[in-house]
Amino acid sequence: MDNKVKEALDQSGLFDPTFFFNCEDVDLSWRLKLHNWKIFQNEKAIFYHAGKDKKITFSSKGLFYAWRNRIFLLIKFASISQIVTSLSLYASLLFKTNVKKTMSLTSSSPDSQAAAISDIRCHKLQQQNKRNIFMKLFLKLHFIVRVFFSVFIYTPEMVFKRYQLQKIISNQKKVDSWVDYVDN
Repeated sequence: MDNKVKEALDQSGLFDPTFFFNCEDVDLSWRLKLHNWKIFQNEKAIFYHAGKDKKITFSSKGLFYAWRNRIFLLIKFASISQIVTSLSLYASLLFKTNVKKTMSLTSSSPDSQAAAISDIRCHKLQQQNKRNIFMKLFLKLHFIVRVFFSVFIYTPEMVFKRYQLQKIISNQKKVDSWVDYVDN
């Protein structure tokens, strides 16, 4: 290993095992930056992920860790005002729902059999739409509760890590700008 790389990792530490999956690279990069190391990007580099030949898609587990670890980044690095701003943004993103309105399918002649069948179909679609909306809301709430409890369990550890990092953060506005950049 290059002496400079070893020195940088000795100062900032290795990957934080609490992150496990997602945002671990951001955490390490920010700690390196706090220790005044420069990070360069090689746009010609090609990265191959062992065992993955397919396009990467987010599973519910992947989304869980993505949201949870973003909150960990906030706890470790952000100012209190930035935490409030980011959590407000996250809440608005989580509760954003695109629900299409069911169109009325009534016929112009209410006495006709076609109109009656159309009304029954419309009613069934509306009922199904209500069940789908309820299920989506339930799944979102379940997801939020899982993230909340996972964050809650690790909060003492993250607060301790925050306390250690606050000793070396000389410019909190700069660090908050990193958080803001990731949020947008």
